[in-house]
Amino acid sequence: EEEPDPRSFQKKGFWAKFLILVAGSAMNFLTGIVILLLLSIPYQSYNLPAVGGFMEGYGLEDCGLQAGDRFLQIDGHSVWTYSDAKLLLDRAGDTVDLVVERNGETVELEDCAIPFQEKGEGENYTRLRGITLGSVAIEATLPVKVEMSLKESLSYVRMVWMSLSDLFRGAVGFGDLSGPIGIVAAVGELGEDTAQQYGVGVALQSVFSLMAFIAVNLAVMNLLPIPALDGGRIFFLIIGWCFRLVTRRELNPKYEGWVNGVCFMALLALMLVVAVSDVLKLVP
Repeated sequence: EEEPDPRSFQKKGFWAKFLILVAGSAMNFLTGIVILLLLSIPYQSYNLPAVGGFMEGYGLEDCGLQAGDRFLQIDGHSVWTYSDAKLLLDRAGDTVDLVVERNGETVELEDCAIPFQEKGEGENYTRLRGITLGSVAIEATLPVKVEMSLKESLSYVRMVWMSLSDLFRGAVGFGDLSGPIGIVAAVGELGEDTAQQYGVGVALQSVFSLMAFIAVNLAVMNLLPIPALDGGRIFFLIIGWCFRLVTRRELNPKYEGWVNGVCFMALLALMLVVAVSDVLKLVP
């Protein structure tokens, strides 16, 4: 049997292999940050999420929050963007642990009672917490732009993890997944709708924001410990290292090959199911 090239991947050490396998996802994540940073070039300020006010009839006058409070944490999760505040409040229960900034000071509010309340019937039905979201503006200096681009990318990572959690818990179905066909359709629809309502400039910004999200999404998905993905290869790399540490022998690579082969076929089957689902969604 021919000896592998000394420069080949098989001949690399543990850390060299690890860095090579992580590099692809790292570049995807960096691409997302760079896209968001480029989009921020014209920004003069950033609007950070805060309590805008309270709706009448919801009885939140004594909940502990005040108009102008800037959200720092919701149920232990950091709040970096307006979307973070909306997403985390939508997922929270009737009582919420909050950390807010009020008049320059950090205020912790445990078990803050801001439950969803159902009002009206039929077309007038609403299910709201009774809080309106406002914002606090900060100057968009270059360091702030870099910081916010990184935080928004991390927000995307958290969003992907929450979506995966919902998928495994059965909160969403496989019909909600989208592949390349669905993504292209979503980008086209987003660009067209936004251009009609707000103009081409805003449409391009929305499309590139979606591209940043897709780049970060790919970074996370590729690192999942699923055979046939880089995350799966990292998993086997660690297993092989542990096996060698305990037995002083190399793990037979054929086992990884078998598992990768089976999982690759399963991955192709999933991609086919998602592609068919995407096509059916496009059929009127």
